[in-house]
Amino acid sequence: MSFKKNLNRLLSVLLIGLLLNHCAVYKKVAIPQDQSFSYEGRTIKLIWSHLPVQDMYMFDTSLEEGQLKGFVNSGQFYKPELKSQRINIYLDYTIAAPPDSLPTQFSFPLSAVYKIEISEFDSVGSFMITILGAVSIIALIVALTKESCPFIYVHDGESYQLTGEIYSGAIYPHLERDDFLPLPQLKHPKDEYHLKMTNEVREIQYTNLTELLLIDHPNDTDVLVDKYGTCYTLKDLQTPKTAISPNRQNVLPQIVKRDSMKYLGDSFEDPDPTLDSVVMSFDNPNRSDSAKLVVRAKNSFWLDYVFAQFFNLFGDNYDEWMEKQKILKEGKQKNWSLEQGIPLSVYLEKNGEWQFIDYYNVVGPIIEKDIVLSLDISDIDSEEIRIKLEFGFLFWEIDYVGLDFSPQQPVEQNVVSLTSAVDHNGLDVTELLSQSDDDYFIMPAIGDQAILKFAVPQKVMNDQNRSIFLHSRGHYEVIRNPEGRADVSYLRSFRDPGKFSQFSKEIYLELERKIKNQD
Repeated sequence: MSFKKNLNRLLSVLLIGLLLNHCAVYKKVAIPQDQSFSYEGRTIKLIWSHLPVQDMYMFDTSLEEGQLKGFVNSGQFYKPELKSQRINIYLDYTIAAPPDSLPTQFSFPLSAVYKIEISEFDSVGSFMITILGAVSIIALIVALTKESCPFIYVHDGESYQLTGEIYSGAIYPHLERDDFLPLPQLKHPKDEYHLKMTNEVREIQYTNLTELLLIDHPNDTDVLVDKYGTCYTLKDLQTPKTAISPNRQNVLPQIVKRDSMKYLGDSFEDPDPTLDSVVMSFDNPNRSDSAKLVVRAKNSFWLDYVFAQFFNLFGDNYDEWMEKQKILKEGKQKNWSLEQGIPLSVYLEKNGEWQFIDYYNVVGPIIEKDIVLSLDISDIDSEEIRIKLEFGFLFWEIDYVGLDFSPQQPVEQNVVSLTSAVDHNGLDVTELLSQSDDDYFIMPAIGDQAILKFAVPQKVMNDQNRSIFLHSRGHYEVIRNPEGRADVSYLRSFRDPGKFSQFSKEIYLELERKIKNQD
């Protein structure tokens, strides 16, 4: 099955599945393939369905911290182009009342949007896309199912921009872990780096530590920090020469470039897959003893959705079960997660057999992240290296894979501690976030946040580049309120390796069946 077909199936099934399980059922919804669609600088028609108001259009729009802003005027000033995207936004008047007079500057929160229509017109034909309930598919799924971790925003000199998530997957105290989030070259108003950490989902988030890790390295190298806190220099990343799916499909085009193409897996048609995978081969003509495996990927929103359905199986016993999970031994929970294909596992072929090497931590579904692991290949007596990535059904979206054999270059590392941290109530929480200990900065509710400031260090040497990482440590608790009796007999089956991945496919096939029945 082609990548495009897989992606279209995944996106359409996911959105309709969410709608089937939340508040209402809709006949059919089509979704834009490009999830990164931008509303910046657009012209948008504003519609209040239950109010007799004149046609209004918003021009030169911008999206800032959940508010869509722009200049609003009457319809007589709107002149559609022959070939353009036309966007209708339907607003809840109880949240965003129409302006009293025109023209005017106008803004409204995303929560006021209950439907968007995107019409694409060209010389060949036309089609319409309808998105229900949010400004984008990302906003919709986050609102309904997101169960992840604190969001990190970086100040770019003008506003805060979403950059990533931290300590994803650490849903119990014993899974608390360090995270190293690559940051862009930060702008620093008033000689400081400004970050914002927010809770935007139904969780209680416990952050133990936040600090900046600055790495100065040669100009001709890049650097990444692995999950253990080890820095690796990257100078000559090699893409795979082959990449084969479980169904013997060539999926190399999906993983050789950092672009919009993603490898989601290839077990849609497989009658009974346990886990999905991709097998890649790399040339190693110099017989290097070590290599650095770089993957650019993120978790799927589908994984969050599957977890939500899994939690629902516990019914009224959910809170009791969660309390028991908190006191399990650390290794037991990690082993279960690996057996179910939730992390991204790495295997090396040695002597004709696959050997498990390590795994990449869950990184969250919002933004792709570059992640690295070191591989010992000294005992592979071949010029070809074969690597397998293994994961559960639709749990990961892999954008790029590369292998670097270059020797480690000298780097200089410096830690920059917090200058200040102030929460949404104006309280100073710097001490809570300055070191890893038993004192946490806790964000128990949606909307909680903290502004983090770091003093700017000295500039780098002329022959050096600086890479910046947010080093954080913490864990979080997922808040759910399922009802009914627990399905105890079915839940016992999740002790079996691969059952969670099979559960994912069961849900997918059921949603696919519902769609076909509605067509």
